[in-house]
Amino acid sequence: MFAWIVQRLTGLGLVLFIAMHLSSLKKITLSPEAFNHLMETYRSPLFKLAEIGLLAGVIFHGFNGARITTMDLGLESKKQKRFFWMFFGAALLAFAAGVLPIVLEVLE
Repeated sequence: MFAWIVQRLTGLGLVLFIAMHLSSLKKITLSPEAFNHLMETYRSPLFKLAEIGLLAGVIFHGFNGARITTMDLGLESKKQKRFFWMFFGAALLAFAAGVLPIVLEVLE
């Protein structure tokens, strides 16, 4: 049940991110100053924290979606709990690899 709820929440979060991303891309057409101000905002530590959250959401959503797909295909359906933790461990490794450059950029 946990994975089902988080899958839906991350899906909604990704849709909201796409809407925000498209909105910010529209600022390019308004003026260079508006876009530069937006880029300054995106470089703030608060947005870096949001970027880490986005990374976690994308990775969990992708890995859990792959797990669900393999179960729908009939692979490992009897061992769902172990399969979940296996995919979760792989997602944690991917998250660690992705969050490292973000943290290093903040620390500079």
